[in-house]
Amino acid sequence: MSPRDDASESPVLRGGTWIGVLERLATTGALLSGHATLIAVVVAVKGLGRWADLKDNPGSTERFIIGTLASLTWAGMCGIIGAALLG
Repeated sequence: MSPRDDASESPVLRGGTWIGVLERLATTGALLSGHATLIAVVVAVKGLGRWADLKDNPGSTERFIIGTLASLTWAGMCGIIGAALLG
């Protein structure tokens, strides 16, 4: 039996790639425009948009949190570096 056949494995959240790309673009854009507080809106919208999926699949919650943190860290670094280069 392959690992994918294991019933205990949590399901993959659909649309994660597009959501991640949009999250990183919005975060980097917020930092580049000098409106870092908009990052809170990005996180809130993402969390509310995934609430039903996460509530029904608690095993996906940890992956969601780790992925969000990694995505925001990467976008934050890009935004801060970009803002520094732009002056």
